[in-house]
Amino acid sequence: MKKILIALMGVMGLMSLMGCDKIEPDANGRYAVFAGSAATWTDGTPIANPVQHAYVEKYTGPICNNCPDADRTLEAAHTQFGDTLVLVSVNSKDNTLGAPGPDSPDMRTEDGAIWEDFWNIQSIPAAYINRSGSVYTSSMADISAGIRAAINESPVVALEGSVSGSSEISVDVNLQFIQAYTNPVTLTLVLTQDSLRYFQIDGTQPVYDYVHNHMLRDVITDVWGADIDCTGAVGECRKATFRFTLPDGMEYWHVVALVSDKESRRVLNSVQCN
Repeated sequence: MKKILIALMGVMGLMSLMGCDKIEPDANGRYAVFAGSAATWTDGTPIANPVQHAYVEKYTGPICNNCPDADRTLEAAHTQFGDTLVLVSVNSKDNTLGAPGPDSPDMRTEDGAIWEDFWNIQSIPAAYINRSGSVYTSSMADISAGIRAAINESPVVALEGSVSGSSEISVDVNLQFIQAYTNPVTLTLVLTQDSLRYFQIDGTQPVYDYVHNHMLRDVITDVWGADIDCTGAVGECRKATFRFTLPDGMEYWHVVALVSDKESRRVLNSVQCN
């Protein structure tokens, strides 16, 4: 045990000497926001089988020794609930637990830092279901019941998404209001990546090829989404088309689409476009 602790202290010492910068705000205390891709709106088509998905946004970090337990809990939930569970993993901007490990990429993002500050995340791991209700922490052993409850809700809006292209990407998101919703709503597109192998402390063990999935890489729209051109009437169908350039060499990527209440940020529904 003493050798393990010494090894971990050595890793932490190395972290303090590495040249990987923390994301810093500007002089006004604001983080830079990627203005994102604008949507082209057209009439959509009815969705035959409306499905309610649960969106889980998890905050994590490579030096967070409890985060792998949360990963395992959420991966088990993903196996249990399948595509009805949509996961996005956000690397914390924290310069201790969120800093990259040895020979690892810095996975902190400006967009993720904005979200983290907005939700006032105090410690990691932490996760929200549909960006509402209680925050889940530690191993998240009790999150499965919350996910099930979210999936069992009657959808306000149904979503379908499709992606085409190899470097110049086109994303179509078709949505239909199943219930009337008069509040302004937004559509956010998030770029995620799976199967990234880099450093992670797992309990007391440094793991140099840990598999990181669902990692936030960029927000394609504005960080809080694009305004949806709609009335919110029952049965209304709208389709948004976005175009963006995929970063060079990116593999195992996905686009996640979120429809949210513009004021509260609560996610009404979500879908992963593979």
